[in-house]
Amino acid sequence: MMKTWVWLAIAMSVAVGAATAQTVAAKYPGEFLALGVGGRALAMGSASVALANDVTAGYWNPAGLASIDYPQISLMHDEMFGSLANYDYGAVAIPFGADASFGLTIIRLGIDDIPDTRNAGVDANGNLTYDLSQFTRTDPSRVTYFNAAEWAFYFTYAKRESENFSYGANIKVIREDM
Repeated sequence: MMKTWVWLAIAMSVAVGAATAQTVAAKYPGEFLALGVGGRALAMGSASVALANDVTAGYWNPAGLASIDYPQISLMHDEMFGSLANYDYGAVAIPFGADASFGLTIIRLGIDDIPDTRNAGVDANGNLTYDLSQFTRTDPSRVTYFNAAEWAFYFTYAKRESENFSYGANIKVIREDM
């Protein structure tokens, strides 16, 4: 009886291992929003939700935007993957009255100048062809370029009710351009 349980445990272990080996990591829409913004927050490993009290609070914690006393602006540019992808961030926050603030945040992750060679194939006679055989070459004058980008727009409102309590909210608009 014990031998049967051992063999059953081994079989289950192998089956579970085989099933998880087929798992593929999925790409989620809007995943670029998890990259983070602001030098201070990113230097702390993105552990700044409770410390966000400047214009970057529109991204990290909208309630923190209520603590600003003067208009603020923040800009960030990051080139990733050998300058292939550009990550850009810009935000502005404006206090409204003594205890409220409005903010606008724009985030863009894009790859620019991607060559489109679908209509650039020519045969030996110089005629346009879609056949990708060994006798096809690319005519550089027919190559066009396009951009692929993901955009996020945050509209933020924050209000301080007391010294120890603030609240805030974001409206997020996410867009993808190709």
